[in-house]
Amino acid sequence: MHCANRRIGRREINANAHDLWQLPNGIGSDHDRWSGCGPCRPREIIALRRNTLGYVSQFLRVVPRVSTLDVVSEPLLTTGTPCTQALETAQELLARLNISERLWSLSPTTFSGGEQQRVNIARGFAYPYPALLLDEPTASLDPKNRAIVLAMITEAKARGAAIIGIFHDAAARDEVCDRQLDVGQFTPGTMV
Repeated sequence: MHCANRRIGRREINANAHDLWQLPNGIGSDHDRWSGCGPCRPREIIALRRNTLGYVSQFLRVVPRVSTLDVVSEPLLTTGTPCTQALETAQELLARLNISERLWSLSPTTFSGGEQQRVNIARGFAYPYPALLLDEPTASLDPKNRAIVLAMITEAKARGAAIIGIFHDAAARDEVCDRQLDVGQFTPGTMV
């Protein structure tokens, strides 16, 4: 195993040669070495995304005409969970996130922004990923569903998941974050 210590401004990052990482282009004087992935084969990256790295974005992107239940159960099915168990977990998450059962057979592309956000959260939390990336997980949510999502994040942390999140909601960020990093410090011309 080869280890590399790289610098971004005055910050040092320790990385194994086989690690998968991505930082924005333009950071540091050697930006070409920092953008893209380490030496991983495509199948390794697919396996990483399927089994290790969960992702919740602000916006739901799904194939039209696929039912909400199928959208949420898909990560479980692709990791080998039996169909009945995957559907049961999807139903539990959708119910917890207050998605009406009458909507489960419909495509979430027809839902409101808040409903789509909750479907996206259910999908991202369906499989117990060891690492989660969360992009504005509480955006578009009413206070009741916001509290549910924050509880889900806290539960994922309690089971040992590593979580990186973008939060503009300061109260939500303060409730679930152990450490905070202001990414504005990486803006070109402002690094120290």
